[in-house]
Amino acid sequence: MTNLPFVAIVAFLLTISSCRSPQKEENPQYFDLVFNSFDSSNNIEAVTKLDAEFNAFPQPGVIDKAKKYIHKSLFYLQRRTHYQEALTCTDSLVKLLEKRKDEPLLTPLFARAFFLKGDAYFGMLNYDKAFENFVTGKNVLSKSRQNNCNAFEYTARIASLLFTQGKFLQAVPYYKQVCSELLYCWKPTFEQFAELQGNLDNVGIAYSKAGLYDSAIHYFDSALTCIRDNKKYFPANSAFMKLAKAVIYSNKAEVLGKQKKINKAEKLFIESSLVTYAQDKFYTLSTLTGLGNIYIQNNQFRKADSLLRKISPMVDSFPLTSAAMAYYKTRTDYYTSVKDTANAFITMLKFNAVKDTVENRKRQFRDMNVKSEFEASEQKVLNNILQKDNQIKTTYLVISVTIGALGFIILMLVLQNLKKKASHVKQLMILNTKVRQSNEDLQKAFISLEESHKENNRITRLVAHDLRNPISAINNLAYAILKKDVPEAIKESLEFIREACINSMSLIKDILDQEKKAQKMQAELTDMEKLLEYCVEMLQHKANEKKQLLKLEADSIMLRINAQKIWRVISNIVNNAIKFSPENTVINVQLKKKNQSSVVLSVHDNGIGIPAHLRDKIFTLDPENRRAGTAGEESHGLGLSIAKKIVEEHKGRIWVESSDGKGAVFFVELPYNN
Repeated sequence: MTNLPFVAIVAFLLTISSCRSPQKEENPQYFDLVFNSFDSSNNIEAVTKLDAEFNAFPQPGVIDKAKKYIHKSLFYLQRRTHYQEALTCTDSLVKLLEKRKDEPLLTPLFARAFFLKGDAYFGMLNYDKAFENFVTGKNVLSKSRQNNCNAFEYTARIASLLFTQGKFLQAVPYYKQVCSELLYCWKPTFEQFAELQGNLDNVGIAYSKAGLYDSAIHYFDSALTCIRDNKKYFPANSAFMKLAKAVIYSNKAEVLGKQKKINKAEKLFIESSLVTYAQDKFYTLSTLTGLGNIYIQNNQFRKADSLLRKISPMVDSFPLTSAAMAYYKTRTDYYTSVKDTANAFITMLKFNAVKDTVENRKRQFRDMNVKSEFEASEQKVLNNILQKDNQIKTTYLVISVTIGALGFIILMLVLQNLKKKASHVKQLMILNTKVRQSNEDLQKAFISLEESHKENNRITRLVAHDLRNPISAINNLAYAILKKDVPEAIKESLEFIREACINSMSLIKDILDQEKKAQKMQAELTDMEKLLEYCVEMLQHKANEKKQLLKLEADSIMLRINAQKIWRVISNIVNNAIKFSPENTVINVQLKKKNQSSVVLSVHDNGIGIPAHLRDKIFTLDPENRRAGTAGEESHGLGLSIAKKIVEEHKGRIWVESSDGKGAVFFVELPYNN
């Protein structure tokens, strides 16, 4: 008696598992119910209903479509006579995923298409095609490191093939390898758990078939322990848990019967059949046939006859299968035991007819060396790949020759143009002389303009410097008066005067700092992570006033910069983020190494954003830049223009990405000069 068919397990897993995709590649909230209904039906009309459900949904995702083809393939494989329909579904699955087969979410589904094709060809006794598709599925998985955790599908098929050949002890290491491959990538997911308990059970079955009953019992108990320890993690899958336990009980009961532990065996057989009857009658037929054998061996002929009569209608549903063969063998043993020679002869004829059919199907396969066949298939697939590579190389060679010919033609055209060039050189020299004279005139005008600009800067600096002292005095005077007892109306006015003085002093400081650009920049090796941590810590107090959170994520990077100036750039950008973001928002500050030559600082807020007509002006002194913050904070419009000049002094660049009302992201890219 064997475990649940491999395709049945995969079908159940596909029903309950889903890989969530941010791009709506699948819609499990709708299709999980559809697949559940489809899997619970044994009628061929269920396929038509499944297609209708898909046609009714407006936009199924690619994973939804892939799972539909997989479910239909498994449905046809389980019916054992619809292998061509299963191949049609797998071919559609390959076509669906071919162009996106390298995407991590789709690669396992693409590989599964070939595994299922192999299963269909195996059922059709086309073993060469079966092995070839199994190997192709393995190669699809091996190309992606992210899908190493799906390698168990290939190993499990080797184990199943060896088991089917009756090479039970040779199958055991492969079943154990499946368990090791699952535990290596243990997360756990429900699919991993289901495969693990199933393969522990398969090890027990193989040992049972080989006559190693104690080892078989050990692995059956290990599978039950696996279910007991993991069922708490998957409360939504209680139906599967019951079915899996029922399968193990049946397999364990068969061993207990061989050990003459009749009562325990009978109890487990009955408990198993009560669960499997509603979901898998093929398996129930095998289970109850095993129970019938127990009754016959222990001379409980009345129970045996009653049980065999009860399950007789099931045989008609599976006429030429191993389950039917086992039933007729048990029925023959019963008639022989009760001395009913006539019926024993009739059932023996039926047994031999089914046995001949089953054995003829398996004879060719049993003579095969599975390992050698897989190696031959791998070599065949490799040869096909090499052949395609050679075709590609030939195409490249033709392209190269064509490019060479075009290059020669271009060279001849260049030589021809060089001759023409000489005739134009003299004319260009005359034009250059005229341009040089014009440049001299422009240079004189530029010098005059530069002197005028310097004079304006000097006057601006003097005015700003002269204003600092009286404004500072006003601020101090207002502060001193506020320390005394004054009427509330006067106090409010004094507070307003102080705030205006502080803003004016900040504006004066920006103007004076801007003039310092003429001085040579002092650069030193600076730990950018610590600089950012200090800046964020200083500004978090200001963010707290608006219940905002500054979130820092920075790589450990050393840069040769003027720390004071870069701190001013960071402070200005983060200040703006606080100013133009509403309360209870998060501001993300990140520092990442872009490549070997530069690093990028980004400040991402969720504020009011920047309108398109201002995006090209915010780094200038345009008065239109001055916008109030979300809490009415005043803006002078100088900070970003100064920040831009500081960044350019460091051979870097600063830019913004934003849209009105949807926040903004400021980027500062600096050279990684270490």
